[in-house]
Amino acid sequence: MKRIFLLLSTLGIYSSVAMAQSESPVRVMYREVTELDLTGFEVQAVVDRPDGTLVVAPPRPTFAPMIVVRMNFDVEMSASLDEVP
Repeated sequence: MKRIFLLLSTLGIYSSVAMAQSESPVRVMYREVTELDLTGFEVQAVVDRPDGTLVVAPPRPTFAPMIVVRMNFDVEMSASLDEVP
């Protein structure tokens, strides 16, 4: 009984795989231009938009810089020359 079931399930798997493979792919052709004629129809629509107001965030605060950028180190350079033997 087990052998028959195993044989049938194996054959079923192989046959489903063989049937799933097609010999040539199906080629779908679409029209270049599609035209819709709605002259006989009356179209009614409702504009649906979110309710609410525009929320404007306050501007970000600006802080004074905590690091002072120095352009030259002339004083330290001349002081270091005195320390060289």
